[in-house]
Amino acid sequence: MLFYKIKPGEGENFWRYRKNITKAAAELGDEISLRVWRSSFGGIPGRVLVTYAQKDYTGLDNESELYPKVIKKYNEMFNVNYNADNIAFSKSLEMWGNYSKLWRFLPELSSPVPSS
Repeated sequence: MLFYKIKPGEGENFWRYRKNITKAAAELGDEISLRVWRSSFGGIPGRVLVTYAQKDYTGLDNESELYPKVIKKYNEMFNVNYNADNIAFSKSLEMWGNYSKLWRFLPELSSPVPSS
């Protein structure tokens, strides 16, 4: 889970990248889930929450295999240079206030999913 703080006036670069990367990830089917939320009431202005997960719950364990597929799809779908958009995205973030939390699914500590 990633928490971002957008610089005032930099929303266009931030949202172009975030929307495009989400669409590119969706094209891979259910291999990866990538979601973006923005709070419109309460909380810190400009704060955005991004979550991502893999179908098999490997998380960061297989990111080096999966994320290159997302980047390739990004370049194909939007006919742009992912690296340039990623740099613009990085520059759209405040220097302070960005952080991440790692949540890992542990089946042995989870209740069974009820069947219908």
